[in-house]
Amino acid sequence: MQAEDLEVISPVMASSRPDVYGFSSSCVWVSRLCDPLRTFFLATHFPCDGSAERTLTPRSGRGAPSGARPGPEVTRNPVAGNNVSGHDRSVQSKGPAGRRAGRAFRRQMSRSFTDAQRVRPDPASMKAALRKYGWDFWLSFLMVRHKARITAASRRPDLVPEKLWEVTARAPIFDVALVQLGATWWEHPDMYDRGVIDHVHWVVDQIVEVTRGIRMGDVLGPAAIVRQQTERWTINIAGHHGLTQSENESRADYIGRVWQEIPSCQIDVGQAWARLSQWLHGRGDVLDAIAWDIESSDPLRGSVTVPDSTVKAAELYAELLDLALYPASGVGCLVARDRKRTDLQVYLTARPKLRLQPDLGPNALRALRPLDFSTVVAPDMQKIAQDARTYRREVAQRSSAAHLQRGLAAGTVERAILERRGRAVDGALRAFEQTHEKLGEDFSPAGLATRIFRFIAISEASHVVAEWSSGAERTALLVAASAARSAWRFWLEDTDISLVCMRTVLEQTCRARAWRLRPLKAANLENAPGLVSPSRWIDLAGWRRAGVLNRSMGEFSHLELRSRRSGARQLLSEMQDPETEESLRLYLGRGAALDNVFRLLAFEVIARLQAAGNELAESFRQTITLVDEATHEAEVEQLLNLGLGLRGFDFGEPDFKTPDPRHP
Repeated sequence: MQAEDLEVISPVMASSRPDVYGFSSSCVWVSRLCDPLRTFFLATHFPCDGSAERTLTPRSGRGAPSGARPGPEVTRNPVAGNNVSGHDRSVQSKGPAGRRAGRAFRRQMSRSFTDAQRVRPDPASMKAALRKYGWDFWLSFLMVRHKARITAASRRPDLVPEKLWEVTARAPIFDVALVQLGATWWEHPDMYDRGVIDHVHWVVDQIVEVTRGIRMGDVLGPAAIVRQQTERWTINIAGHHGLTQSENESRADYIGRVWQEIPSCQIDVGQAWARLSQWLHGRGDVLDAIAWDIESSDPLRGSVTVPDSTVKAAELYAELLDLALYPASGVGCLVARDRKRTDLQVYLTARPKLRLQPDLGPNALRALRPLDFSTVVAPDMQKIAQDARTYRREVAQRSSAAHLQRGLAAGTVERAILERRGRAVDGALRAFEQTHEKLGEDFSPAGLATRIFRFIAISEASHVVAEWSSGAERTALLVAASAARSAWRFWLEDTDISLVCMRTVLEQTCRARAWRLRPLKAANLENAPGLVSPSRWIDLAGWRRAGVLNRSMGEFSHLELRSRRSGARQLLSEMQDPETEESLRLYLGRGAALDNVFRLLAFEVIARLQAAGNELAESFRQTITLVDEATHEAEVEQLLNLGLGLRGFDFGEPDFKTPDPRHP
């Protein structure tokens, strides 16, 4: 048998890079940017790493009135790589007067930033703050909660348990072996259309990505990655051993039976897989898994202890990823044998005791932040990208294997992690250049920054209003908020994992809406025997026309031989604003889906704010969504009508195929 005979998920199609950071000026949700909001976001230069601070200034206090912020002028940003040698320069200070205004604005922010930290997330406190601070309230209140999460995570190296570090530490060992066996350093994080050895390298990349997510405090998003890799290597093992799913056998039981073929498997992989699926559907012990996400947003809490349940979730990921390396290393060993490089086999199976530092250094921690424009072009990230190229050259040398035999230094593991971030930076920079070529004058990093702010604000607001509810409704809003944070971060990484998280947001938004509008029927559905499909919550919420959006994202939620991702991507290209240029539809499909699910989530957030007080809802519209009630309802109706028109959409044939049956 040849190594290629183990490759049982050869894609039929060749994928492109659809939808990275692009956005169309015809999309009202994206382009409706009021000057105060743009000035706020850009003047504070918030790069999604918590380094910026926004303040609250009482109306009666010093400073400019609400809606007329002093500070730098907002101008169009040049394309990445063209006269951009630092952070986002969309804000340009013109002359001494502009610089003085900018300094005064930052001093004003510094003086009153703590005011936002003292506002408690209950209706009475929020109303009082709104009356005192005006539109500044929502900007500061939501961003300070976002910053609190980032700050709390940066101080907790124990977010990554030892088991996950041990699995991640195998990355440089695999890098040396796989690259010398012909693996390529693929920029795109999704490798459906790559060769067998690249699929082995893919699982290593995904291990690092899971570790990155956990270290940032994201637990739900990594669950989607781990589930995908478990499914991918289930296909490999099942194909190798000729196993098929029985007619009356559940998916979980089948997966568990397949992994029993692996001698080192000591857990029921099927049940572990089912548990991850429960989390992504907001069921089971999901609130325990995302306990860190729930507890880390309070800016007054100080040091946040990592919950044991969050650690156990990360340890479960480590176990499943470690198991995925078993068939992956088996494929690598066969390739090594075929290519007469048996000296590399030991690196694919080794489990050395490593001299490993307990956490990443400061530079590495900064590199984990989401890849918005200002981050991508920042000098420190460009330095990481350059170091990543050096790392890639080094592991390609035969002497690297001999070097590893003398032991693996702690810094080597960090370099392997930073290589992935450097590669992502290179890919993001290239994507920005491609976006500029496609959109021309419509390309605006400033618009992207404002768009990210809106995602952050809506997800944080969902978390706030969740605590005003109880039971399943609270769970739905908390899971929606957590999945929403993962969705936009993965969208910036240009991966279809973002669509998995979007589907969770859609389902949980509809679940919360059902509880708000039809509590008795929602309770009956909650207690129904067996699994409740997302479509049932969508129907009960009264948004049945959005079912086709759920179907399209569902094609990306699982990695199976029957997956029809090409058709689903085509549907996403169709489900956009009718004015979107035809040539850009496929390119913008994933981002349009992200806007759509955030639009629906915002609708439910505002409904709960409205119940607490009209002033809260109205100010949220004016500051965050930038649309009035009638316009928001019209946009939701337009989305639902698009879904109605596509309800019979044909997703076509599956994208993947099994090996040639002529192989033994």
